[in-house]
Amino acid sequence: MKTNKINIILFSIISMIIIFNTSSSTNTCYALEPNTKDLVKYDGNIEHIFFHSLIVYPELAFDTKGHSADGYNEWYVTVTEFKRILPLLKERGFILVNTDDVLTLDENRKLVRKDLYLPKGKKPLIISQDDVNYYKFMDQDGFTKRLVLDKNNEVSTLVKNPTSNQYSISRDGDLVPILDDYIKNNPDFSYQGAKGILGVTGYEGVFGYDIEDNSNLEQLTKITTRLMENGWEIASHSYTHNGKGFFGDNPIYNKLVYDFDKWDRKIRPIIGDTNIFISPYGITLDGENFKLVKKHGFSIYCCVDRNSCLSIKDNTIIMPRFNIDGFTMNKCREDINKKFFDVDKVIDGNRPKLK
Repeated sequence: MKTNKINIILFSIISMIIIFNTSSSTNTCYALEPNTKDLVKYDGNIEHIFFHSLIVYPELAFDTKGHSADGYNEWYVTVTEFKRILPLLKERGFILVNTDDVLTLDENRKLVRKDLYLPKGKKPLIISQDDVNYYKFMDQDGFTKRLVLDKNNEVSTLVKNPTSNQYSISRDGDLVPILDDYIKNNPDFSYQGAKGILGVTGYEGVFGYDIEDNSNLEQLTKITTRLMENGWEIASHSYTHNGKGFFGDNPIYNKLVYDFDKWDRKIRPIIGDTNIFISPYGITLDGENFKLVKKHGFSIYCCVDRNSCLSIKDNTIIMPRFNIDGFTMNKCREDINKKFFDVDKVIDGNRPKLK
């Protein structure tokens, strides 16, 4: 009996330590998961997967009109595929986390990995989405038009029906509302309400809105605020997303300065401060070019790499991401099957064979 009392006291002390564990950079309190009896420290790799905008109507994306069907087939997934992926990730034990759940500043203001306590059998996963802008070239190809707030003040999508040619607000138009609704029904898929990271560029607006039109700014502020309230993070995906001398081969310093400066002037005032930079084309800058990342306040640098190990470069976390799209589901099927989900259970029958 005495031993049992001691064990109970020790468990209570450990639980209190976990509950009141705070981040030195944000002073955020991390509470225990509801109804969780056993929490264990997670020390493994932190997987990070990313998507582009979801294809709502495959018959439009994969036809001979508009943008190249081959490009969509390689680098995108359909709404059907994304909806099939989520429960399979959950079955594998994944639980969504935000970057501030796993990274923090130590007493020397150095960015380090944070102690993370999860229910036994769970492993952390970060999801991000690139180009949450809804470019003009996608207009006739079966994608969402823009993010909107619905009658319940939730971030939804504006989608055009190809039969009626009418726009309507939908909860099935892209990653944000689909993931929000899935977590409402499966709260154990999210740690402390975490959702994902939305990477935005600037050259054709933000979230489907022209930022040069001042009448859009109030709506953009409302959408951004609601996203953050619901557990979403927003990242810079550069202003231009330009590969010709910017972020492609042999990036030119002066052009990068232009890009980072324009992001600060045009986009940061709209989406607020962010310390996450998602590099265009998955490139990892080096030398003086890399110093621009830190200079502009980005302490988390997301590249593209199927190796999930975090690394530190000049007090900046390099976080690799694994792209989930038509290319990897065909060419890297074994890697996806091993790490994330069974590709055969996901592939949309409307997807053409990859050339």
